[in-house]
This record gives sequence, C-alpha cells and structure tokens, in this order.
Amino acid sequence: MPKINQKRLAAFQKKRGQRNAEELGGGLNGLAALSSTFLDRFIHHFHRRTRTVAPQARHFFKGLLQCPNKRNLERLEETVPDTEYQALHHFLSVSAWDDQPLCNQIARDVDRLLGGGSDTGLFIDPSAFPKKGRHSVGAQRQWCGRLGKLDNCQLGVFAALGRGHHACLIDKRLYLPKEWTDDSNRCQRAGVPESQVDYRSTANLALEIIESADANHVRYAWIGVDAEFGKQPWFLKHLDQAGKVFMADVQSSTHVQIQHPSLNKRSKVGDSHKALRLKKKAVVLKAWAKRQPDGDWLSLTIREGHKGPLTVEILHRHIWILDEITGKYKAWHLVVRRDPLCHQDKDFTYKYSLSNAPLGTSAKTLALRQAQRFWVEHAIKQAKQDAGMGEYQVRGWRGWHHHVSMSMLAALFLLEARLKHQTAWPGLSNRDLRDILIFLLPRKIQKMAQLLEQIYKRHQRQNQAKLAAIRSIRKQE
Repeated sequence: MPKINQKRLAAFQKKRGQRNAEELGGGLNGLAALSSTFLDRFIHHFHRRTRTVAPQARHFFKGLLQCPNKRNLERLEETVPDTEYQALHHFLSVSAWDDQPLCNQIARDVDRLLGGGSDTGLFIDPSAFPKKGRHSVGAQRQWCGRLGKLDNCQLGVFAALGRGHHACLIDKRLYLPKEWTDDSNRCQRAGVPESQVDYRSTANLALEIIESADANHVRYAWIGVDAEFGKQPWFLKHLDQAGKVFMADVQSSTHVQIQHPSLNKRSKVGDSHKALRLKKKAVVLKAWAKRQPDGDWLSLTIREGHKGPLTVEILHRHIWILDEITGKYKAWHLVVRRDPLCHQDKDFTYKYSLSNAPLGTSAKTLALRQAQRFWVEHAIKQAKQDAGMGEYQVRGWRGWHHHVSMSMLAALFLLEARLKHQTAWPGLSNRDLRDILIFLLPRKIQKMAQLLEQIYKRHQRQNQAKLAAIRSIRKQE
C-alpha cells in the first residue's frame, strides 16, 4: 500500500476548504439581500386597508435573525436601524394583521421543499413556554416539558413537516385551559376572540391543525404524535377512521391485546341472554416488553448521531383493536425501541409506539418513522433558539400569535438558506447562518456615543417600569 504524503494531503485539504469557503462565501455575501427578497413573498400579509405595517414586519423579521442575544422588542430596537419601540409594539400587539393566512403560506412553502415524499411526515407536538404571573394568555400551572416539572407556563400545539433530517414548523395553536375558558372576563382582557373562548383540548387543536394542513394541500405520508395524544384512544381511532396513517407514541402503562381476542359465547348464571367474554387478557406494555427474549429484537441503525451511527434494538408485533363501527378487530403495529443506558449496562430505556400503517409495512420503515420525531423536536428547539420563538414579552392573544408566526417565518428562511448551500457546505447550521447575518446586516450602533445614548434610554425605561409598579402597588393598598 503506497505511503500517504501527509504534507500533500494537508495542502489538498486546505485548498479544498478554501474553495468551499469561497463558494459558500460568494453565495452568502448576498444573504442579507436574500432576507429582503425572501420577505417580499409574504409582504402582502401585512397590508391593511387603512394602514400598512410592512416596514415594521421587515424590521421585526431581520431583528429575529440579527439580534445576537434575547430577541424582545427592546433588543430589536437597539439592533435594527430605523426602528422605534412604539412602532414595533404596535406591529406585534395592536395591529390587526391576520397571522393565519401567513401560516398557511408558510405551510405551502415548506411543502414545496419537503412534501410529497414517502418519508415525509406531519408531526404534531406540544411545546411549553415558562411564564410568571397570571396575565399572560393561557398561562397557568401545568406540565412544562422544557423544565421537566409542573410550573406556570403557556402551552402551544405545533405542527411540523419533516423529511429526512429536515423539519420546519407550519402551524400552531395556543392551548387555553378550562381555568381560562370558564372566565370570559379574563379572556376578554387578554384579547381572546369570542370564537376561541370555548374549551378545546390539545387533541382537538391537533385535529384542527391536520384539517388546516389538508386544506393547504400539504403532502405527507403519515402523521406522527407523541404520548400526549397517543394516550387518548379516541384520537387515534378518529385518525384511523379518517383514513390517516399515524405513528403514535404511547405510555408504558398502556394495555394492549397482543394475541387475537378469541370470542367465546358463555351464559351468565341467572341470565337468559348470552354474553361475549374475552379468552385473552390485555397485557401492560412495560412488563410485556421486558419479558421478550433477546433473539426477538432487531438491531437497526436509525440515524447518524454526533458520535457516529445511532443503533437501537427494535421489537415489532401486531396488536388487535376493536373497531366500534364494524364490531370487528383490526391489526395495528406495535413498535418497541430499546436503547442501552450505556454500552456496558444491561439496563435499557424503552419507547413504545402504535401505528395503523398497512400490515405489509416493514419493521425498518416503522422504526425509522418512530425515530423521525427527534428531528421535529429539534425543529421546535431550533425555532426557539435561532428564530426567537420563545423570547417574546407579550401577554395578549394577538401578540403571542404574531410573534410565533414571525418566528416560524424566520425558521423557514433558515431552512431555505441551508438547503440552498448544502452542496457547498453540508454542515451549515442555523447558528452559522445567524453568525453570518449578524456580521452582514447593518447595525444601528456605529459609534461609542450612540451606544452610551442607548444605554441611557435603557436605564430610563427600567426606572419608568419600576415607578409604574410602585404606583400599581399603592393603588391596590
């Protein structure tokens, strides 16, 4: 085997890296201008009959991508040229532009990029936003996945379209607990429209999102949901009756029929009629899975991780579900995934999912669909970190929907930029794109005097907020 010349190899790699950097840089030098032309496709959503908020939409959109730190209104005003706090506040919390048509167009554009594949899934996922106090719309003490405990938070139900390792948000709904919907005055103070005051569970909101995706002709092969929805049998049966293929995570305490229920007619003592009784009892998933022999588990690589291929073990079985319409039992898929806690341990973590995919669907296909939820959770995390979705400081219904919709728009821009440059630089991330935009886009502060004036105004706002809080407390006393 010929000996490798390390100096030549290093020179080649350096030259190739420079060439890739030049190709990437040549395209990304126009990234700042691209952000404006990108927004031109959506700018008509911000025109009203009597007033346009299109300039504020441009400023807000660029601020979400450009601000290096927290992306609230104060930081946007300090970063983006030609912005005013009051104008941004009006755009976000007061202006009556409709966010749903904007989300509809986002859904269609994401479908153009990711839809139509046999591996394209529509994923519904709830996500929490920690909040203090009682005045933020929908906020109450409930399960907060971000904190991993019960805490005061808002809860949104989100939809993402995913294909391969790409995923992007396409729709959202804000969940209003019964504590809110039962108090019409509280909803009115938060600006909740009358049509939205009726209580709807997260599962009902998920069905609304699916109907909206279908109305926008979003192309997906199956629907993926987490255990929040999988634990509700009526929801899964509704999807099945609607002809939707799903992959639903379920809890370890779920009871399922592993063997076909053999029905036997027996007479009850003292009764004249006959009753149907099951010979086989349902099993609890957690206990059943641990009893299965090692030879029944299939080793499978589901995706590339940061430290190499991620390999797990999969168990595939059929379970039997009663169809209330026909009165007959039908077969669904059960997919159990187990991951070793570490390479030396014999203990495992388990994940359980149900699917109504056609019976001929392979275990590998089902396992890859189950694993696809990782990228959707990653997309929500990226929308919060890279598009500012979780960094709002608004309390009202309109402000929440406007901010989240604009963050979804910023996330779509980042997805399009990554796909455009993935050949020149496959490892390009949202963080890389934001670093480039922070460097390229003009900033408001150019001189030391401007920075000091900005800090002075910031202190003034803080003092005014303190005085307002003191006056409010005195009035209550």
